[in-house]
Amino acid sequence: MVDDGSTDSTPDVLRGFGNRITAVRQDNAGAAMARNKAVSLSHGKYLAFLDADDVWLPGRLARTVELLERKPGAVMAFGDYICVDHSRTRSERVSAGRAPTHQDLLRHSWSILPSAVTMRRTAFAAVGGFSEGFQGCGGEDSFMWLRVSEYGAIEYVSEALMVYRGSAPSAVSLKYEKSRRTFIRLARQRYGDAAEGCIRESSGYFAGLCMAAASEELEAGNLGGALRMIGRAMRYRPLVMLNRPIAARLFRAENFRRLLRSLRGRAASEAAK
Repeated sequence: MVDDGSTDSTPDVLRGFGNRITAVRQDNAGAAMARNKAVSLSHGKYLAFLDADDVWLPGRLARTVELLERKPGAVMAFGDYICVDHSRTRSERVSAGRAPTHQDLLRHSWSILPSAVTMRRTAFAAVGGFSEGFQGCGGEDSFMWLRVSEYGAIEYVSEALMVYRGSAPSAVSLKYEKSRRTFIRLARQRYGDAAEGCIRESSGYFAGLCMAAASEELEAGNLGGALRMIGRAMRYRPLVMLNRPIAARLFRAENFRRLLRSLRGRAASEAAK
């Protein structure tokens, strides 16, 4: 595994495994470079990824490898996942429903997480690995699926293969914002107008994240923070406020009651000074 410049106790934890794993530490360079480094140190005809915030479910490797063995023309296989929200109180299965074609990936976003993917080493080598134009996290995986689907079919396992532990929408939107711009630039360079569908859906995804973060800010009684997140959402998708489910969540009565209580509390605190 590759420790991409962690600042917590990761090195100590890894030392506890002794020689059961091979661990390499590098300065923080982003997910693309970390995965490429790991692949360069690995052997075998298949590659399977596991990000730090994910958990493989039993049978995950066997199910994808079996499928690739049966489908020699396939370049990679993936499955569904269980998403646990940032509060760790709710979970749901996220299902892709079927395997996408290359044209599908150009037109739409697709629910493919790296930790649910097993790929042929030959396919990885054909595209030159994850694009190191991505300096942070996010987007490098979607661009990889686009690139590798030029070389063969993607196969799909219709069961959950992993658990993804999510972060708060505000944290996710900030973490992936820079990489989103890189994805748009690289997708347009390689595919031109054909990539506008997936670029548009990417913008919609980020707008939704920002609106969810705005709702969180209102729940915390932070009007300024909510307005900033709404402004960011509208940069991604100017008409996002017309999306009825998103607007309903944002403007529910409880949010305004919490906001009113927060404003009253601040007013009382200022008056007492």
